[in-house]
Amino acid sequence: MGPALKFAGYDAVIIEGAAPKPVYLWIKNAKVEIRDASHLWGKDVPETSDTIRAETDDDAKIACIGPAGENRVLFACIMNDLHRAAGRSGVGAVMGSKNLKAIAVVGTGAVTCADPKPLKSAVVKARDKIHKHPVGGAGLRLYGTDVLTNILNQIGGYPTKNYQDGTSPPPTSSAAKPWLRRCCNDRKAVSLASSRVAASPRSPIRNTPRGRGTRIRNSWGFGGDCCIDDLDAVTKANYLCNEYGMDAISMAVTVACAMELYEMA
Repeated sequence: MGPALKFAGYDAVIIEGAAPKPVYLWIKNAKVEIRDASHLWGKDVPETSDTIRAETDDDAKIACIGPAGENRVLFACIMNDLHRAAGRSGVGAVMGSKNLKAIAVVGTGAVTCADPKPLKSAVVKARDKIHKHPVGGAGLRLYGTDVLTNILNQIGGYPTKNYQDGTSPPPTSSAAKPWLRRCCNDRKAVSLASSRVAASPRSPIRNTPRGRGTRIRNSWGFGGDCCIDDLDAVTKANYLCNEYGMDAISMAVTVACAMELYEMA
């Protein structure tokens, strides 16, 4: 979404006020339109994205809200290209309050650099340094941030039972290797490659078992913090948060808190 906006010629988009009915913003280079989104209101993130691309351009990059943002859930996200979340802080609820369902962008321009050679050299050096690091170059690239679960559990820093404890029994506390070897493939991301595409056969969403895998805070949130040791259930919960457009971490710890309050009642 960010590069597409820059390629279209913009550094930022500022939305002031609120529309009288649901709308989405369509940007293709210098062409900018506000389009009706009444037919998209109530739809989840994947369906919204599919519909907008069909109406605009197959290459459109889309930032949208799901039902959570529409209903102004306080930890609603703005979801970018299905799985990437501008999470925390409720920015999805702000879009919902403006009746803004989505922003779709296609940019065909270019970004120039005043002196590309030193920039490329600096990037290569930084990338090489990351790849040579034992955590950044091996563990994170192979298993994502879930590789840290064992370490946190060993030092008593793995959130368990709404932070009432710092250690959790397997499999959630030692999930990285067996979970990711079984469920995750098609490594996605940048140099650190810290997230994964997960395939969980018992958790199909939208008729497909594939979706964006968890990161460590999502997995301990729905896992150890909620005392759930079913890794497929944890993966499915993460899928659903992405589809509804809500922050998976905030949702998980909210559930964990509610569980403790119920036990105390």
